[in-house]
Amino acid sequence: MENWYPKIFDDVKEFSPIKGDYLFVSELVTHELKGGIQSSRDYQSLLINPELIKFINPKEINHATDSSVHPIYDEDYEYKGRSSVFISNHEGLENVSPFVYSWESANNITFQPDPMFLQTYGLTPRLTEKTIHWDDLSRPLMDIVTLIPKSVYDFPNYSQSYVQIRKDYLQDYLKLTKKSLIQVYCETRILECNQELEGLLGENGYFERTTKYNHFRINKISENKIFTEVTGYRQINLGDKVPFSKWDKKEKVFNWPGYTEPISRKNAKHFDYVFVSDEVLDIYEKDEKYEVYPSGGVGYMNQWSVSRASRVGRNHIQLELFKLYEGTPTDVIAHWNKFAVNKSAVDFDKENIVDKAERLVFKYIDFAECLSQLIFNYFETNLKTDELIRLDKKKLKYYGWYTEETIKPITHHLRHKLDKQDFLFRVKKLHHFLVENLVERKLRYIASDIFGIDLNKFKRNPDEVIRSIKLLNIILNYIRISEETGLNLNQDSAEINNRLLENELVEMELIKHLNAINNLRQLDSHKGGTKSDEKLTKALNIFGLEKNQVHDNYLDACETIYDKIELELRELRKTTHNILYK
Repeated sequence: MENWYPKIFDDVKEFSPIKGDYLFVSELVTHELKGGIQSSRDYQSLLINPELIKFINPKEINHATDSSVHPIYDEDYEYKGRSSVFISNHEGLENVSPFVYSWESANNITFQPDPMFLQTYGLTPRLTEKTIHWDDLSRPLMDIVTLIPKSVYDFPNYSQSYVQIRKDYLQDYLKLTKKSLIQVYCETRILECNQELEGLLGENGYFERTTKYNHFRINKISENKIFTEVTGYRQINLGDKVPFSKWDKKEKVFNWPGYTEPISRKNAKHFDYVFVSDEVLDIYEKDEKYEVYPSGGVGYMNQWSVSRASRVGRNHIQLELFKLYEGTPTDVIAHWNKFAVNKSAVDFDKENIVDKAERLVFKYIDFAECLSQLIFNYFETNLKTDELIRLDKKKLKYYGWYTEETIKPITHHLRHKLDKQDFLFRVKKLHHFLVENLVERKLRYIASDIFGIDLNKFKRNPDEVIRSIKLLNIILNYIRISEETGLNLNQDSAEINNRLLENELVEMELIKHLNAINNLRQLDSHKGGTKSDEKLTKALNIFGLEKNQVHDNYLDACETIYDKIELELRELRKTTHNILYK
């Protein structure tokens, strides 16, 4: 009968505090059972000496924490704060320190994990609206501990509060402290009388039984209402391994191409270099907590960094072994080691995507600066560069050109075998940078108010709203006519406008490419079909690419788009420069 439960507590019998990689070490909540019955669950974890477990008497367990809250000063009294749980009337079980400290004040019950556990693993708090998270930034690994730190008692219910901890960290802590983990719990609920309860209560209207792990108490409190309670304990076994604390006892070594001996922290040297694929950056580029530098180096929240790295060739990174091993967690070194390649695999003669992105960014800014200067010289209207394309050159140089939110994604590495989905995703990021940064309101102001263009005459229908790409095309055509004919942008505005209408608009090369990018980013790579393929083929053709040349790798196609746009921006800068200094 040591594991006997009445059916009314079948859910308690089957309850497990283990959820995936986590153990709920504490919880206080009033939860709902089938039929709308309210039940209050309260349990917490304790670390005790293993030899004491056999002396636990479930009948004597008082699961509530006894905390010294709001002491009163007395000159003869020395206050010694405490937080303890009474498990049984046996030495070593009378005042056991809980793993989660708790205290009550004005119907608010607060919970705090043992500070020594948090200190042992150097955990750092992170607050959200309802929860507190403790992270191990040294690894890095998030959510080692997650808790709702407060339960509010509003008769007869408790709001939910819990503390959950990763099992591997708790297992490691148990091995370090040489303790066993038990949980003491109490579940109470008021039920309507049924056949089982009547049988248990008998004529006395009261039932009490103690088993090896539980103590049950059932009491009739009214004609049809029965108070039921179970208190007890369970031992939690997380295994016998030491997950972390043995890691540093034996230094890990890694084999690197070009080196005959395995490399460890002890023999990693300055000026010893290795090469890795830039696909090593994938996990870092997806997580905003990491800083990926143009060099290919990585930093993590002032905790560690992979420095002395440099881009080489099309898609590789060269890095110094000493700096990789210096202060970098072992699992980070292991990650970089997975992407190591022989020097012979590096295509040194080709350009990497970061260099392409940097040229594209600054050619875009140069073009905007020339347009701004052109308008000021001819019309004495001062429009700053960031009023035209939302990019501030001074800020980019101060904070780093690659840090701006629309620029960073276009510097990310490209998979060496770039599939259609990733290709279209990158095109969307290029669209965000090139098109969505255009300030439509200012472009409309230049076209209509400064150049005096009647935009209504360029609408395909009365309801059309001319957007940024078309506005830019009209402006560039106005400038093109001035450059080709020698007409003055300001003094000959009427004649330039007449020729705009007579000759109709020419779709400038840059605009062709921007429209192609706009069409590509609208394609859904998960939906096939003839129309989708036709749009893809047409857009690729605008960039001088053939669909049958792409096959299943869009890497060349993606790099070509960078190059073509940068080239057109360079040509437009020359055009505006010619007008400025003719």
